Amino acid sequence: MGIMSKHHQAIQLTNCLRVGSSPKQDLGDLYKQAKQMPGFVRINFSATEKSSSTIHFRSVHDAALALVMQCQDIDDIGFSTAPTVSDKNPPLDQSAKPSQVLYVRIMKGMQPESLKKIVELLEGFESFFHTKTFGKIYFTSNALAAKAAERLWTETNIYSYFHHHKPDVDSSADSSTAGGSGCGGGRDGGSGDGKVEEGKTVHIQSLDRDFDGLYRLFLELAGASRIGYHKGYIFICFDKHSQAKSAVVRINNCTKMKARIVEFEYSPHFTPGSIGTPVKTVRMNFITSTPTESEIRNVFMTRPGFLKLSYTSKKCWATFSTVEAATDCVEHFNTHTNIKVVFCDKTK
Repeated sequence: MGIMSKHHQAIQLTNCLRVGSSPKQDLGDLYKQAKQMPGFVRINFSATEKSSSTIHFRSVHDAALALVMQCQDIDDIGFSTAPTVSDKNPPLDQSAKPSQVLYVRIMKGMQPESLKKIVELLEGFESFFHTKTFGKIYFTSNALAAKAAERLWTETNIYSYFHHHKPDVDSSADSSTAGGSGCGGGRDGGSGDGKVEEGKTVHIQSLDRDFDGLYRLFLELAGASRIGYHKGYIFICFDKHSQAKSAVVRINNCTKMKARIVEFEYSPHFTPGSIGTPVKTVRMNFITSTPTESEIRNVFMTRPGFLKLSYTSKKCWATFSTVEAATDCVEHFNTHTNIKVVFCDKTK
């Protein structure tokens, strides 16, 4: 479905509106306004400062009505070609015990004051404390905190986790670094005091190797299912608690890095969406980490059929010998890392 603009260019009508990243646009106010629009389903906030946010609706008609009737005061808004949102949102995994406190990462482009405007609308909200990179949301009960976490993940791409204060702080671990993940606070999984949470996610800091070296470590660890790259630390998820526990012992004893099991289930920052039409070239955007050209080339060389790489400081393109090899690459990185990879029919 399309219409003709005054410049005679076809405009594709979808059930999604894209909002530009105007410096005057407060994301908290945008959420409040979007919530009042008929047919509102979900808003995905930008994960980078220069990208735009998208508002999803139940139908094309709802999106068109909102654009005409309720978006006059929003800068730089129009229809988006983003994929339709499924009625079934991806599940929010919580491996930690219920708590009245939620931990949330403050993504780039969002001010803490904007996040407060969003969370203070949640039932049972009591207070909000934050640093520049993460926040703690306090509720009146465990049940309302759980309900709030589900609502945040259903209506936005903000994910939050139950947080428990550590009774005994491990002096060898920098708690501010773990908090900087925005994924939740963790109890020390390597203290040996017998109070180990049955977690399957390992937090690793004091990194002693580069992007490529960390990826190869991930491939070597038994039961490792996902690696999440962040500035100064990583997460590695495992299929079983016993495998995570073995990895902690190996890393702490055989490297200069510090590892511990955390009580939450790590999830990547991106949400499921369109990966494009399968072709031989794929694109990878660098958001939570910035590998060098040689580092990312070495990682792609582990994938069958890799031919060549085009690189910039913010993204790269990898070309494969067949569409099947490129498809395998896309599925691998989107399933086993926190770096979203999509098909792309052109480079730079």
